[in-house]
Amino acid sequence: MGWEGAGCGGGGGVVMGVRVVCVAQEGKGVGTGHRVRMERLAEGLRKEGVEAGVRVWDGGRWEGEGGEVVWVVDVRRSERGWVRALKEEGVVVALDPDPVLAREADVVLAGLPQAHRERVNVRVAPVWWEVPRREGRGREIRRVLVSFGGEDPWGLTEWVCGLDGGVWGGCEVEVVVGPRFGREVRTGWRVVRPSGPLHERLGDYDLVITSFGLTAYEARKAGVGVLLLNPTAYHAGLGRRAGFAGGRPGRGWVRLLGRVLRGGEEGVWGEGVGGRSAVEVVRGVVEGWGGVGCPGCGERGRRAVWRGEERTVVRCAGCGLEYVLGLGPAEREYGPDYFFEEYRAQYGRTYLEDFASIVERGRERVQVLRRWVPEGGRVLDVGCAYGPFLVAAREGGYVPAGLDVGEDAVAYVRQELGVWAWVGRFEEWEEEGEWDALTMWFVIEHFRRLSEVLDKVARLLKKGGMFAFGTPNARGLSWLLRRDRFYRESPRDHHLLLSVGVVRRLLGRWGMKVVAVRQTGLHPERIPVLGRLFPPGTLRWRITGRLLGLLGLGDTIEIYAKKYG
Repeated sequence: MGWEGAGCGGGGGVVMGVRVVCVAQEGKGVGTGHRVRMERLAEGLRKEGVEAGVRVWDGGRWEGEGGEVVWVVDVRRSERGWVRALKEEGVVVALDPDPVLAREADVVLAGLPQAHRERVNVRVAPVWWEVPRREGRGREIRRVLVSFGGEDPWGLTEWVCGLDGGVWGGCEVEVVVGPRFGREVRTGWRVVRPSGPLHERLGDYDLVITSFGLTAYEARKAGVGVLLLNPTAYHAGLGRRAGFAGGRPGRGWVRLLGRVLRGGEEGVWGEGVGGRSAVEVVRGVVEGWGGVGCPGCGERGRRAVWRGEERTVVRCAGCGLEYVLGLGPAEREYGPDYFFEEYRAQYGRTYLEDFASIVERGRERVQVLRRWVPEGGRVLDVGCAYGPFLVAAREGGYVPAGLDVGEDAVAYVRQELGVWAWVGRFEEWEEEGEWDALTMWFVIEHFRRLSEVLDKVARLLKKGGMFAFGTPNARGLSWLLRRDRFYRESPRDHHLLLSVGVVRRLLGRWGMKVVAVRQTGLHPERIPVLGRLFPPGTLRWRITGRLLGLLGLGDTIEIYAKKYG
């Protein structure tokens, strides 16, 4: 699918003017780690040339940005109404979200063990910024840092400071208290309120005692031993899933500390911190920017139906159109490689070697158009490629012309076929005139802004003119039986996933009515069990294929719509 026309849709690239707003939660009991990560993310994005800043949400009233943005949200607890308000202004990227945010977000990134069951797009490194390494001291523990974040609402700092001094075996211990720590610590150890980022000093220590959170991952990245003291069973469970040694306050933890200091507990030495950088992933969201709102109807309400490493597929709450939010640029060149090397790799022969069979499919389409378009009618084929449909249209008595982004393809159409064609993108094409029919064979899914395309189609068609196109069927057999694979293997340059019902609703807005639908791409062999019983080409296979067509389960569809308005 998608090879009959080269397409004329817009592409990706870094979008100037798209802002990234990194949203962190602060407040009592929330800690400071959310804000630290968002500050690191904004700083990294600015170094990459992306406009980025940080805002803090305290769980209360929220004022929007007043424009289109990419939100990156790192909060402990969210609210459905608040997240939906964010989606009105832009794409929502959630970093380690709670269950509510995970359901509502467009893109979900996971750096920590997750507290939800939603599918994530990308596993990112919990710490993606540089952390100075501990070097040249082996695994001997002489210097210990105690740090329980910016607030320590559980009083873990005081609990550790209250342990019998003999347990430390002569180690040098330093206690760090954060900016929101409002209590006095009574201890004979040195107590520090750092003026700069704590991660820059972690490599000076041999062991860090902390609770599950950002400091633990920073220490692991620094090559320092980490021992967790967790306030709750929930935190302890997260720490175990992440591979940290530790426990909750009590005698068992004190005994564990003793073993660690004597060098008898290997679990404190982790393997480092892996995963993609969140800066890289968010920059990809900016590069894949396609605007806010449904490409068909403009509605901003939407729900993610599938998430993957390269994209999220969302469904419009208004018209039901499924469209892609990309995590990277999707623009591609529709030059000779597309039609020769790539086509051969998929089908075993080049586009021109397959030309005759594509012309034959074009003749079938011309026969359908004959019902509404008389001979002599002017037909514009958008995404005409090397012109197989133009040949079929001319044979059928029409006056065809083509439009394609590929210069080589257009040159072939003009010189070898003797049919006029233009080089250009359909959205930018400025030729005047009215057409009796406008066709797009496996091209429409390449456009980002369907509404702009349909505006132009409606302007170019005469009253009573026909709009005909083919596209993958977003409700075909492959979608029905292997939904995850269907979304995963959809080409990166397909921005729209169309179904018959959605097409009927949308075309009606532009004064067009669907008058015929052809179910194509019928593949009974893809049905489990039946595929082995009904080999391709047999009578039973053909009968089953016709049944699939009657049920609307073709993997591709052809739509024929008449302009009445």
